[in-house]
Amino acid sequence: MTHPSMSGRALARVAALLGLCCAMTTAAGDARADDPPPMWDPGHADDSSGQRERSWQLRAVTPDGQPPAALEEEQLIGGYEQPRWTATRRFTTTRAYVVPEGKVEAELWGRATIDGDVTKYRFLQELEFGLPHRFQFDFYFRQDLARPSDDDAQVAAQFEVRWALAKWGRIFANPALYLEYILKDGSPDVLEPKLLFSGGISERWHGALNLTLEQELSGQHEREWGVTGGISYTVIDMCLGLGVESVVHAVDVAGSRGDFDWEWFIGPSIQWKPVKRFTINVVPMIGPLKDAARAQIYLNLGVEI
Repeated sequence: MTHPSMSGRALARVAALLGLCCAMTTAAGDARADDPPPMWDPGHADDSSGQRERSWQLRAVTPDGQPPAALEEEQLIGGYEQPRWTATRRFTTTRAYVVPEGKVEAELWGRATIDGDVTKYRFLQELEFGLPHRFQFDFYFRQDLARPSDDDAQVAAQFEVRWALAKWGRIFANPALYLEYILKDGSPDVLEPKLLFSGGISERWHGALNLTLEQELSGQHEREWGVTGGISYTVIDMCLGLGVESVVHAVDVAGSRGDFDWEWFIGPSIQWKPVKRFTINVVPMIGPLKDAARAQIYLNLGVEI
């Protein structure tokens, strides 16, 4: 079956969100020292050039009674007093906390899932915004396709909101709530809530865990339960991190609830920051389960605007 082109309704909604995202990006990038601070300004002064400070430029915060962090990436920054490593996507499969208020980032994603003789590809283009009161908003434009196949790529738009329950370190594992709506063309829309946990395990060691649910809103009402997790070790401060990530999914449909199809992937993760503005994440994972996908490979490129 060939998926139709994106409907007028979907195009209008995507165009409106893209316009909002572009307006927010322009406003954040054009802020000057002599202008009133934007609503998402975390309260840090602009640098001497009058430009908005980026996450790697934010001054470290040292709470009373705590020694300064030995590593730059573990320094606390921003209004939420979060470690600097949380300002950049640390894991591709697993979300951690929220980004600092005022941060804007653009990302490109690629994912390949090898399932028998078919390889399924997913490509995403993302804009990410740190908002006031521990909120974060992300917008994605997505394309899914499989090869070998004669089907066209299926397109979708994803809208994600996160909210951290408290400043960093105030609650064990720094929980955050996540809700995403996936608007698909030619397939049922999906609602995806998550519960995010993250923290520093010890110096140089960081971890995150997500509990997830994806629910189709029509069609077969497919439901996917999931657990994702990652551990990372800092080899070179603000430059190179190595770790392990894992994903477990269980999927069923209406009429056969509890009859799950399982997927499990596990593999190494590499994060390289050739410069502080730019991040490259690579995660090649194998699928050990019989009668399930054999491998899943992620590539994520991010640049702070």
